[in-house]
Amino acid sequence: MEKVGKAMVGRCGGLPLAIILLGGILATKHTFSEWETVNQNLNLYLSNSKGWRGVEEVLAFSYHDLPYQFKQCFLYLGNFPEDKEINAKKLYHMWVAEGIVSSSEEGEETMMDVAERCLVELAQRCMVQVRVKKVWSSITGNGRFKSCRLHDLMRDLCLSKVKEEKFFSIIDFRHGNVEQPVLEDSSSTRKIRRLAIYRPPDEVGKITLALGKEKAQHVRSLLFFYFYGRSSFWEQMITNLKDFKLLRVLNLEELEQIIELPEAIGKLIHLRYLSLRYSDFNKLPSSIGNLGYLQTLDLRVSNQYLRIPNVLWKMEQLRHLYLPYFDIEGVDYKLRLDGLSNLETLTVFKSRYCDFKDLLKLTNLRKLKAAIDNKEQLGDFVMADITTKNRQWCSFLYIECSFCSEEELTLLRRVLGRAAIIFANCI
Repeated sequence: MEKVGKAMVGRCGGLPLAIILLGGILATKHTFSEWETVNQNLNLYLSNSKGWRGVEEVLAFSYHDLPYQFKQCFLYLGNFPEDKEINAKKLYHMWVAEGIVSSSEEGEETMMDVAERCLVELAQRCMVQVRVKKVWSSITGNGRFKSCRLHDLMRDLCLSKVKEEKFFSIIDFRHGNVEQPVLEDSSSTRKIRRLAIYRPPDEVGKITLALGKEKAQHVRSLLFFYFYGRSSFWEQMITNLKDFKLLRVLNLEELEQIIELPEAIGKLIHLRYLSLRYSDFNKLPSSIGNLGYLQTLDLRVSNQYLRIPNVLWKMEQLRHLYLPYFDIEGVDYKLRLDGLSNLETLTVFKSRYCDFKDLLKLTNLRKLKAAIDNKEQLGDFVMADITTKNRQWCSFLYIECSFCSEEELTLLRRVLGRAAIIFANCI
C-alpha cells in the first residue's frame, strides 16, 4: 500500500491541497484492492484530461470518485454564497426535503442521521471544511457538526460541475450587478430545478418576466440571501409565489421589513421545508395548514412576537418544528400539536402556549426543548410522565425555568428516566 500511495502522491506535483484531497479519498478506502482501484482510476482520469493543471485535476478527481448521492449533496452546497457558514442541521433538512438523501435500510436511523453521514463523508474526503460542536455524535465519532463551508477552489469546482450538470441556477444582483446571465434567454426550454437569488435591488423587475410561470413550475428549491428592506422585486416574488407549484424547499431567512406571509403559501402543497428564521414576519396565514407534506417548519423569527393560527396539528408529516424564541401573539388558546405523531424535534415548547398532554402523542420525538413558566406547569409536566410511558422516547431534553428547588429537580430527574437532561436558569 505504501508503494501505491507514494505513486499517487507523486502525481500531485507536490501541491499541498492536492495531497490533502487525495488523502481524503484514500481515508475512505480500507483495503489494498481499493487503493489499487483508486490508483488505476486516477491514472485513467489524468490520462484522459487535457493536460496537467495541478490541483484542479485532483479536485476534479475527488468529485469523480464520489458515489452519486454524495455528488448531489456536494453540488447542493454551491447554492450558498461564497464564504457562507452553512448551518449543518439546516443543510440536512434541505437535503432530506429535496430527496437528495435516501435510505433503504430499516432500523432506528432517521433521514437526519443519513444526511449527517453524507456530510461526514464529504468532510473525511476534505471536500468541505466543518466546525464541530462539543456535543458527541456516534455518527461523526466526535462532536456533531455545527456548520460547514467550501474552500474557494472547491467552490469553483462545485460551480463548474453545477454548470455541466445544470443542477441549479444562481441570480446574483449584489454590487450593483443587475444582469441575468443564467436566465437571460427567456425562450430557453431548460427547466430550472433549483434557484438561489442574492440581494436584488429595488428597481429589478426583469426576473419575474425572465422566469415566467412555465419555468417557475419546475423549481424545487427557492433560496433567498442578503435581502435587506422591502423592494418591488420582493413584492413581485410574493405575488407569483403560487406559480412555484412543485416547490419543495423555500428558504425565507433573514428577510427584513417583510412582515406577512401571503395566503398563497397554502397552495405550495408539495413543500417539505419552510424556514422564516431571523426574518421580520409577524403573522402566518391560516392557509399554512394546507401544507400536509411539510417536514421542517422553522418559525424562529426575529420579531418579538408572531401570530400563529391554530392549524399546525394538521401537518401530519412534520418531523421538525421550531417555534418562536419570543411570544406568540394573540393566542387565547393552546396550540394543538397532538396530530404531529411523526415529530422528531420540537423547540421551543412553551407551557404558556402549548399543552403537555399533546406530548404523549409525539411518540417519535427525539429532541425536546421546553420552557416552563411556573411550578404548577412543572407539576403538569411531571404528571405527564412522558419517558416512563414510552421508553423509546426523547433522547435529549432541554428545560428552561427559573424556579426549581433541589427537591423538584430530583423528582423531575427520576420521572424522566433515561433522557439526557439539561436544566437552564434553575435556582
